Formats: sequence, C-alpha cells, structure tokens
Amino acid sequence: MAERLPIRLFEKRDQDVLRTEAGGSSSLPKWVLSGEELRAKSAEIYTSLKSIEEIIKMKNTPDFVPTIVKVEIVEKAKAKSHKKEVSNFFKVNKNSGEIGLNGDKEVIMKIDSRNCLDSIVEKTLKFDKNKYPLSAIENVTEYEPIINIDEEHQNYKLKMFNYHSYETNRVVKEYLQKELRRRGLQVDEVKYSKDLTIFKVKNITVDTIPYLKTLPIHSINPMPKYTINKTEEIENFNTLIKLEFDNTLKYPVVGVLDSGIEINEYNRDWVVGREQYYIDEDLSTNHGTFVSGIILYGDRLENTVYTGINGCKVLDVPVISTDTDEDELISNIRRGISNNKDIKIWNLSVSVKQEIDDENFSDIAMAIDQIQDEFDVIICKSAGNCSSFQRGYPKGKIHTPGDSVRSIVVGSICQETDEVGFSRKDYPSPYTRIGRGPAKIIKPDLVHYGGDVWKEKNQEFVNKGVKSLSRIGQIDSDSGTSFSTPRVSAILAGLQNEINEDFDALTLKALLIHSANYGECYDMNPKDKLEQMGFGKPKNVQDILYSNENEITLVLRDTLGKGKYVDIMDFPYPKNLIQEGYFEGQITVTLVYNPILAPNQGSEYCQSNINVHFGTYEEKVNRDVEKRTILNPMGRGEHSKNLLNSNLYSRKVDYSSDTPFATERMLIDFGDKFYPVKKYSIDLSEMTPANKEKFIKVNRNWYLKVEGLYRDFIEKQALENDADLSMEYCAIVTIKDPNRQNDVYSDVVSLLNNNNFIHRDININIDVRVQNELDE
Repeated sequence: MAERLPIRLFEKRDQDVLRTEAGGSSSLPKWVLSGEELRAKSAEIYTSLKSIEEIIKMKNTPDFVPTIVKVEIVEKAKAKSHKKEVSNFFKVNKNSGEIGLNGDKEVIMKIDSRNCLDSIVEKTLKFDKNKYPLSAIENVTEYEPIINIDEEHQNYKLKMFNYHSYETNRVVKEYLQKELRRRGLQVDEVKYSKDLTIFKVKNITVDTIPYLKTLPIHSINPMPKYTINKTEEIENFNTLIKLEFDNTLKYPVVGVLDSGIEINEYNRDWVVGREQYYIDEDLSTNHGTFVSGIILYGDRLENTVYTGINGCKVLDVPVISTDTDEDELISNIRRGISNNKDIKIWNLSVSVKQEIDDENFSDIAMAIDQIQDEFDVIICKSAGNCSSFQRGYPKGKIHTPGDSVRSIVVGSICQETDEVGFSRKDYPSPYTRIGRGPAKIIKPDLVHYGGDVWKEKNQEFVNKGVKSLSRIGQIDSDSGTSFSTPRVSAILAGLQNEINEDFDALTLKALLIHSANYGECYDMNPKDKLEQMGFGKPKNVQDILYSNENEITLVLRDTLGKGKYVDIMDFPYPKNLIQEGYFEGQITVTLVYNPILAPNQGSEYCQSNINVHFGTYEEKVNRDVEKRTILNPMGRGEHSKNLLNSNLYSRKVDYSSDTPFATERMLIDFGDKFYPVKKYSIDLSEMTPANKEKFIKVNRNWYLKVEGLYRDFIEKQALENDADLSMEYCAIVTIKDPNRQNDVYSDVVSLLNNNNFIHRDININIDVRVQNELDE
C-alpha cells in the first residue's frame, strides 16, 4: 500500500505581500446623460423630491424620525462605483444618506430634516455638476412599509430600519414601542442579530393596517413557524451491533439542534447531555433520534466508510417543539450554543416552509450567521425537502435559513439507481431543494446521501431511505436532506477531532469543500451541478487529510488587509510534471473566506470579496516606484496568465467520460462575484494547443495571487468608525500527477525549502478513533 502523506500548511513570505495600486478610468461611463436628456432627468428627479417635501410637511411623526426614501438605480448603474455616486448625492451631512438596499437595484436613503432635503433638491438644479448620479437614478419615491396582515396569524414580526446612528435608533425605537402599546398591541423586542431590530407583536388586526403605514417601520409580516419533518417507523432491519464507548479515546462531538433525542440502548453511552427548554410531553423525538443515529451509526448501517469516524459524542439540544415561532427557534439555538462553547460543530436539520428570496437574505439566516461568528462554530444546515416530483414539477428552491452565508448547507444525492432511471446514483435526489441562494451565491454548499425515492415500473414511488435509529432503538429508514446533513456534520467533527491545531472554522470548511466531487454524475454541466449539488459530496476524514506521493495539497491560511494583496511569484509547481517541454498536471484550487456581512444591505449582504488567481508568467520585472501609481518595486511581466480561466481550455473535451478527474472538473467564471467559496479544478492536458504554447511551456514560472475588494457601503462605515478592514481566508491548492508516476510530494517540498517558505505537516492527533475499514 502506498504511503499516506499528510496535507501541508505553508506561509506567505514578507516579499509576497504587496500594496494595492490605483487602477480604473477617470472617464464617465457612456450611459451618462448630457444636454436635453440630462436636463429632463434633472427636472424629473426634482419633481419627485418636491413631492417628498410635501410628505415631510404632513407627517405626524416627531422631527427626530428620519424620512425614508427609495432610490431605484438604472440597470447599467448597478456596479459598485455607480452606486457610490448615487449614495454620495444623498449624503449631505452625517445624518443623511444610504442605510440599506432592497435587492440589487433599490437603495434605501434616510433624510433627517427639511434642510437636508433642500440641499439635495439644490443638487438637482446643478445638473451639469451632478450628471453622473442623476443619470444613474431611475426614480425616487417615499418608502412604503411592507405590511402583510391576515386573521389567521396571532404573532407578527415587525422590523425597524437601522439608521446607523445609535441615538437615532434609540429614540425611534422608544417612540415606536410607545405608539404600538398605545394602540393596545403587545410588543416584545426579540434578538436576531446586532444590526437587526425586530419586535414580536400580538393583537394586530386588519383594521390597524392604515395606522401601521404611518409608523417608521421597514416591514410587518406573520412570524414564521418552524416544524420538523415527521419520520415514521417504516421497517425493522437486521439487529445492529452496539458501538462500544471507550473512555480512553478522544471522540468527536456534534451538537444536535433538533426535536430531541430519545435515549435507547444503542445511543445511551454517546448522548452526553441535553439542554432542557421544553417539557418532554412537548417534544416529538423521532426526528432528532433518527438524525443522531446517522451521526453514530451511519457508516455501519450502510456498510460503507462515508464519514470515516468510529464513534461520536452527541449533545442533545431540542430547539423545536410541535409548533415553534422563528424568534423562539433563534433564541433556543443561541442558548444551546452559548451554554456549550466547547462544542464547535452543530447540526441543524429543521426548516421553515418558506423558500429563500432571489435577492434578499432572510432574517433568520443573518441571525444564524451572527451566532456562528459570535461563538466561533460551524452549523451544518439541511437544504429542505420538496414533494413537487410527485406531480412531475421541477424542484423548489432551498428553504430558509438555508441562505445562511456562514453555514454549510447540505442537499441530497441518490445512493443507487432504480430500474427505470428516475433516480440515478450520485445525481440529485428527487426531493432535494436547490439553489442558487440570494444574489446567486452558491447554495447548497455540499451534498451527501439522504435516502432514495425510486419510481417503480408501474410509476408508483417507493421510499428507499437511509438506515438509522428509531426512538426505541430499532433500525428504520427514511429519506430527506435532514439525513444527508448529519453525515457532513460527522465528517467535520471527525476532522476537528483528528487535527491537533487550534479550532479554525475556515480551514475545516475549506478542506471539506476542497475534497468534494460529483461521484458518478457525468452528464450535467458545471453550472447545473453547482445549482443542484453545490461543490459535491465530500470525502471521508482520512481521504481529506492524507494523499500519496503522486500529489500534494498545500494550505495557505491568512488574513488579508485592505490595501494589500498577496502575490507568491515563486509558487512551487513540481518540475517533474514537465513532459516534452510543457507542464502537465491536474490542479484544484479552493478559496474560502469570511466576507464582512451587513444586514439591511439586501443582495449586497456580503460586503467584501476575495479573488484567487493561479497561473504562469515569463519573468519578474523591476518597476519604477517613482511613478505616482507604482507602489511595488517588483512584479510579474506583461505576459502573466491566470490559468483558472475557462476560455483557455478546449470545448471538445468529453467531460461526461468515466475518468477519475472528469467529475471533479470545476471551471466556473466567478469574476468579481461576492461568493464566500470559490473552487476551480483544471487539467492542463485539456488546454488548447495555442494556449499550451503560450502559457505552460517549460520556461514559465508559477504564481498564486490573492486579492480583496470591498463595497462602498462598508468602506464608508469603516471610515466613519476609524476602523481597519480585513478578511480571513483559506486557500488550498492540490497538484496531481495524472499518470501517477512522479513523486510530486517530495518535489514540491524541496521547492518550498529552496524558496525559503515556512511549511510543515498539519498536526494530527494519535489518540483518536478513525476507521479506515468497516468493522467486520
């Protein structure tokens, strides 16, 4: 058996950190108006603003309550630089200007006084000096609260604006509470995240709608309710051999945020405690017991090493009863994680039956993101189930809070192929919900086996579920993304347990996603795969952490400050992967970073971005730092090329072929999209002949570049608060010899040494129990 070699951590060198240099053009975009068109647009916006002036005169709220207006941006002006011009147009003092976004085309502005509005109106008259922002504005209207009231609901969720001023937020909140209570409404503030002010309101009726419209509120909607998917004891299988607990071993731990776990003879030693928020009579423990059973016995029951762990402690945190409001669910999740800060991996397989929005992130997703940041944990969240396949309809979109940016959201794929080809091995399960997420971020992140639904020859559907534990300790089966998710949670917990380093959520996420592929799913294009399966199914713990001499995995874990970028111009690409004068190899690059998040910013919730480039160049060149725009004395020459570019590769390659690398290939043009995860897999042999000649000849050098980008809103916030902006990231590069002949591992280690990189094996614990083979 070939030696199993661990992944390696390496650090950038001082010389690899460079200063960001100014770029872009100072000329106005072509769509900017002039002449009579500009004059007409100025008059139109002037009229709109004057109508808002009348509204301010007539409003019944105190003077300290800002007026909120909605500014729609023309389609061509959606880019960061264009929105910045519009934002600056309305920013006439520190208490005016942008406070949020609705989708990607509507900017929400606050106007704090008549004098403030007068200054903005005056700008419209000076249209020659303001042609850029005036051309970018489609129209300006007063913001009307989103109000959705019906008699069927008792509890409502009221959301305030965040005025980005402590004092304004304080007095408006007090005024709003007083007004609502004066009308006989029960009002309680509930905690979601620090930038969201939300109240739970009772006793609202349809008759109160006209009054509510006069209040300074963002929206009022029925409080979402969360339930669990019912699991039924379908079938009793063979007797399970009990997994024995060994006090001398260190086991991974997963916190199960679910409906409660029923203790039985098979899980008794492994459930280490329960957070008791409900009386037992209010809990239906079928679902939670089944989820925990997959963490404990999933590999054994399927007779396959899916996770690679052999024993896992479980903490039972019932966060949901038979009927749970959204605010209560968030509170329970926060309490459970806060009370158990030593547990870092959590499984959440509950959903509200509400699909994610195309542009705006849900309140509960933002709350769960903050919980993960606050307590430094990872939550694995199920994508949700859809029954539309039973009617021959397409799959529905992921359920909230599957739009959580920080969470790992998990869908399901088929375990086997049925006789009629309705369900096919490693293809998306018929019931799994799909992405993408808001602002087209990639959700789900991953998939695993959650149980099959087969179609019989008579066209009837049959549940061929995964096996797990029932409440009384029997072996039963069921299907759903609730049951693919705990497999991923178990892998994450196994990774954390085996790696003897400080807990690092980013590195664990990056390793998990970097390992994933699409199995036997050959004939879907990469975009469809991303939409339905994220980045694929992750490998088990051992296969993630170890490789062989024919490949190497390098991990760069760092923080990137604003105004700096990393350009490693001596990247150690193995010299023994040169054949007939050209480099060869299969390369996978994964980047995971923590974007700065800004609730109330709509589709721009992710306020920062990191791009990664990996490629070749001819030579280093000296640069003239005496020139105003040149800050770095050394750089790459003019003929650098990022090889993570789909245009370089042949379109004639058959990616549906049954080859080991075919289903790993991932070459999506992410561009400057603000996606928190980016992954590329390329095979240099697929490059077109002309591009091989230009970019992978033996005389070329290799580089890895990591650079950041920030949106205008967060840059202004940082400036006002005198704060420095930065992002943590983890970049992973795997290089493989496609012919499995050369010692790539040793060659790269030698190059790391020759170029003075600090590097080492990742530290692995030796007192953990990880299975390489299933027990007989």
